[in-house]
Amino acid sequence: MFLRQPIEKDVEDFFNVEVSKELVKMYGGDTKNISPKTMELAKNFIDAIKSNKLEWCVEFEGRLVGQARLSINKADNRDVMLWVYLTPPSGI
Repeated sequence: MFLRQPIEKDVEDFFNVEVSKELVKMYGGDTKNISPKTMELAKNFIDAIKSNKLEWCVEFEGRLVGQARLSINKADNRDVMLWVYLTPPSGI
């Protein structure tokens, strides 16, 4: 398992992760109005990772299995948190 910049295949990998209430909740979404995932949504998700220099894809066995990002308190640059989100085991 390692962190890396997004690659084209990540869009398909993320698209293929089953939409579940658990996954929507983990990403802060509305679990009362879950809609099917679209390829456009998957592309936007990966593009958002690409656009943030403190965000990466988590890869395991050649596939995207999650995302990681650093969150820094800009007031003093001392409060740093590493967030790692992994798909549910049945997801990929």
